[in-house]
Amino acid sequence: MRHKRKPGRPRKFNDPLHKYWRKAKKGHWRERGGNMKRKFCVLLIVWLFIVCLSFLPYLQIQKAEATIQVSLAVGSGEYAYYGPTVSGVPYETVYLWSRNNATGNSLCAGGDVQYTMQRIYNDTAGTYRFDIYRGILFFNTSGIEIAGRSVTLKLYVVEPYSLPQNITVWIDSNGVYPRFPVSDSYLGDYNYLLYDTMVGSGICTSSGWFSITINASAVNTTGLTGFMLRTSDDVNAIPPTNNPPQEGWQLNKYYGIGFIGIHYSVEEEHPQLVVEERPTIGEFQAPSGRINVNEYFYLNATVSDLAGAVDLQNVTLTLNYSISLNWFNASDSFTKTGDPNGYCTLDAANSISVLVNSTAYKLSWRIKLSVALKWDVDAVVFNVNNSTGASSAVDLFTTDYVIPRQNPQLENTGIKLPL
Repeated sequence: MRHKRKPGRPRKFNDPLHKYWRKAKKGHWRERGGNMKRKFCVLLIVWLFIVCLSFLPYLQIQKAEATIQVSLAVGSGEYAYYGPTVSGVPYETVYLWSRNNATGNSLCAGGDVQYTMQRIYNDTAGTYRFDIYRGILFFNTSGIEIAGRSVTLKLYVVEPYSLPQNITVWIDSNGVYPRFPVSDSYLGDYNYLLYDTMVGSGICTSSGWFSITINASAVNTTGLTGFMLRTSDDVNAIPPTNNPPQEGWQLNKYYGIGFIGIHYSVEEEHPQLVVEERPTIGEFQAPSGRINVNEYFYLNATVSDLAGAVDLQNVTLTLNYSISLNWFNASDSFTKTGDPNGYCTLDAANSISVLVNSTAYKLSWRIKLSVALKWDVDAVVFNVNNSTGASSAVDLFTTDYVIPRQNPQLENTGIKLPL
């Protein structure tokens, strides 16, 4: 009599394991042509493999984002300072009045270029004025992780004037942006007196990308970060040269930079705030106890970069007497670039780099030193983004003249071995 299936339980024709499972439960482990149990196990393994593949995207561990490019906030724009008009004088002709007593204006409504500069501007023969421009940039830095990272402000300079120019970056230490908002342009925050803390500076020497390292503590991780850019002459109240200017358009004088602004059509050239993983230097290692002068030993340092060890670029160790030891990742080479007194000998061929894991190297310089001393070590590591990490150790190791023991068989014979 044929077994009737229970109601509500349809046959699982789409399950390749079903018929084998039913036979297995009844003890039918063999069928014509092979071992039933073996076939069932193989199919089970294949099925489990397919299931695991389907869950793989959820099991993958995402590597921390190494580089974050922060977006500009609405309202970033050029900022200009004009001196107040004096009765009977068309434009401000007193530099300090122009610098200190003016009001702020946003001049970047659709403009491609923002400015940070001072200028003497001749409108007509015999008529001139002082203008001071200070760039304002707002970045949305809410939720950005800053700990252990470097921060760089990048500007694409298209109008360089009287280079080199020292450009300084300032923040409002109150830390709230917009602090005095006016419409969407935050015009109330365009008062230079609010920006009381300098957080970075750089020397611009040419057109193209210009980078300024920013103190990471300046970044507001709960909202907007606002930067004001000023020339160092503006900060120090140094008026432009050729003061007062002579007549004529040809004597217009500009001192500073013009850089691509937020309204330019090529977004890749907009101002950028780049937050990157900073490479680090872990522990130093050297033999404990006294190291004999002119005896080779290994001086070790561990360096890492969370973005990957491949991003490490070079390492420099500086010892006493201006001795500089280097390692270059691209060529995996060890060199000595400084040793004015000739106290250090580097055995580059037997110096070693070991990949500890995907983010770190252990570097071992094989050296010998010809002077007795307690040695300090300073180290700097660079990655491919030119971010740096540094560390140091005081009295890490000691070299000394080790006196060999006399031969015990000769101690009472009056014969002394030479030292």
